[in-house]
Amino acid sequence: MRIVEELNKGWQVQGFEREKIEFEEIERIKEGWIASQVPGVVHLDLLREKRIADPFYSLKEKDTQWVEKKEWWYKNEFLLDESHWKKKRKVEFIFEGLDTFATIYLNGEKIGKTDNMFIPWRFDVTDKIREKNTLLIKFSSATSVLKKIQEKEGHLKAPFEPARVYGRKAQYCFGWDWGPRLSGVGIWRMVYLCGYDEMHINWVGVEESLLERKAKVKMDVEISSGMDEEKMGKILVYLNGKYVKKKNVRIGLPSSKHILNLEVENPILWYPKGYGRQYLYHLKLELFNGEEELMDVFQDKIGIREVRLIQEKDKEGKSFYFKINGTPVFCKGANWIPADSFLPRVDKDKYTSLIQSASRCGINMFRIWGGGIYEDDEFYRLCDEEGIMVWQDFMFTCGQYPEGDWFLEKVKKEAICVIKSLKNHPCIILWCGNNENHWLYGEKGKLKGRTIYHDILPSICKQIDPTLPYWPGSPYGGKEYNAEEEGDRHNWEVWSKWQDIELYKKDKGRFLSEFGFQAPPVMETIKKFCPLDQLKEDSPSMEHHNKQDDGPARLVRYLRAYMPEPGDFEEFVRYTQLNQAYALKVMIERCRRRKFKCGGTLFWQFNDCWPGISWSVIDHYLRPKPAYYAIKRAFQPVLISLVDEGEKIEIWICNDTLKKVKGRLCLKSMSFEGRVLWTKEEDVFIPSNQSVKVLVKPIWEMGIESRKENFIYASLKMEESEVENHLFLKRERYLKLPSRQFERRVDQSKNGLEIELYSSVFVRAVALGIPGENAEFSDNFFDLIPGVRKRVRLTCSSEEVKRIKNKLIVM
Repeated sequence: MRIVEELNKGWQVQGFEREKIEFEEIERIKEGWIASQVPGVVHLDLLREKRIADPFYSLKEKDTQWVEKKEWWYKNEFLLDESHWKKKRKVEFIFEGLDTFATIYLNGEKIGKTDNMFIPWRFDVTDKIREKNTLLIKFSSATSVLKKIQEKEGHLKAPFEPARVYGRKAQYCFGWDWGPRLSGVGIWRMVYLCGYDEMHINWVGVEESLLERKAKVKMDVEISSGMDEEKMGKILVYLNGKYVKKKNVRIGLPSSKHILNLEVENPILWYPKGYGRQYLYHLKLELFNGEEELMDVFQDKIGIREVRLIQEKDKEGKSFYFKINGTPVFCKGANWIPADSFLPRVDKDKYTSLIQSASRCGINMFRIWGGGIYEDDEFYRLCDEEGIMVWQDFMFTCGQYPEGDWFLEKVKKEAICVIKSLKNHPCIILWCGNNENHWLYGEKGKLKGRTIYHDILPSICKQIDPTLPYWPGSPYGGKEYNAEEEGDRHNWEVWSKWQDIELYKKDKGRFLSEFGFQAPPVMETIKKFCPLDQLKEDSPSMEHHNKQDDGPARLVRYLRAYMPEPGDFEEFVRYTQLNQAYALKVMIERCRRRKFKCGGTLFWQFNDCWPGISWSVIDHYLRPKPAYYAIKRAFQPVLISLVDEGEKIEIWICNDTLKKVKGRLCLKSMSFEGRVLWTKEEDVFIPSNQSVKVLVKPIWEMGIESRKENFIYASLKMEESEVENHLFLKRERYLKLPSRQFERRVDQSKNGLEIELYSSVFVRAVALGIPGENAEFSDNFFDLIPGVRKRVRLTCSSEEVKRIKNKLIVM
């Protein structure tokens, strides 16, 4: 059996101004080392040792730029039971992630170099380990290395740091329009020694295909051998603990590939959230040698599912939507960026919190943006369990990329490694070549990097993961790369081009893979990065934390166009947050009304890498913005959507369930003071998995007295639930809203707090909060409709209830 020993303790690190320091010199240096936490990055070590201030606070990011210019050396002196390890036929050092240009020395001998932070690196040290060992790793300045390559290879177009395209390093760390420039180095993932016997399992890749009442499961098994000659072995296969297959195999040198096939009768299929179960089978393979000795064990969880990307010609162009197990699925989701500028801080708890928050607000797809990282396996495991599909970009974004053989070989190695590592996750439903490279740099077909997206990546995907669709880039398709009639689309005409939010209502995209609207985080988060004397929209700290060109000016422009004049900074924050919530609601509802003419809606962006003013709906400290709750309402399985077409009002019901919806629709026009001006009720029937326009009413028939003082309210009462929505007839800045007044009642329940609110008048954006707590209510920042009781839950333990009940704030 293999043995594994982690080497995550005992590390030290030190930075040096000059380059080309030899390891012999480093070995003699005894002073100046500081403790290093591994997995980690050098910025975090410096922060713990108080060598730098928190770069997230105020303008301190600027004071840490020296870190990326130095050469950093890591050192670890460790002991091994030499006799224990010498029994193994092969011993490897495995580095799951080194960022980025590293040279590794073991006991005075160079054992390897690395140049890609995205992939694990393995080095054979069978004859090099001792009882007492010294491991040294030199990290060269990535910026320095990349600029030298740029000087040699030529300048390629790319924003933020053009030289970045020459390196296989997370592109966002050089700064982006939502994040800081904090380009560091470090052992950012696990490092360990691994010892093997005569044979071991290197990789198992699983493919499924569905037949009537059964599934075929194909397993590609790669086995490495440390023997001097080929020998026979045996593989046993277990599914959910039950023995299902045996195969005798000849183990080749130095490795061999084997195919095992299973048939699963009446399989339980994996479905996205809202469409069925997220069932996962437990798969185990045992490898025995010819003497019946157990050599290795492989275990994983797999989901049986079939994915199809449907692109069929129609009157508007060509469709773009997914079928999972034959069922059309409307994708409701978001773009995901790295959850911290310092990646090792993104632990299991943070992944769990973010992904469960996404699941609770109805998200069934994440697009992993191509300027970050291939996420930790924990991310994909959680998506498997929650039924959140993953659109997986390869890590190429917003730039021209080199096509020299030296670079393409790196790309091939990376693609093979990444696809193999992620293939077994049922959540992954599409591989995508890049983010925005075709759109930004594909003029006249002369895209630098085209070989990557149109030759290398699709070829490797087809070879390793042939059952999943591959898409060359995002956006892509149509006569133009960001076309409405075909492919996927990024709508930045509104925010980036300063257009009115209502322009979203005209979008005809077939799949909206990006669109977004900025807002600040909540005040509690702002106060963590902004000095108290700078709590104003145009202060240096606030402007520094908005990385988009003219970002602060856009916030002000949209506020003045849509909202009342704020009385203070807190109102400025609240109003800009409500603008974001409104904008995302408008676009999501537009896409849902066009269901399957539009195959999905992925807003930009779900999360943040630091506490800034960005497009996120949950901030760096996991505090939801008002837009999070607006999305939750817009993503509910059954949605009423009201559309103001000037002289008429359209009422749509969008049904994402796989059951027919039957209910009583109630439509009212009301004054903000609570008077009912007009009402209509009728029974409606909505087919499963469809969006239907159920009613069109001329506005003059609806008793409207004033667009500034009236609004339209709709509710749909079904057998077990009720949904509602409402529509303003003017922009909020023109509305004549009454003074805020409401009653509240708070009860303790078995699972937390139950809050009931009631008002006889319209109350805009009621906010619930508990100071000092990241409380996620079942709903928040909602409007109170006159005469309609609103019930909100806060799930927490009985002990937490005692602590927080009296801290509850309702505003």
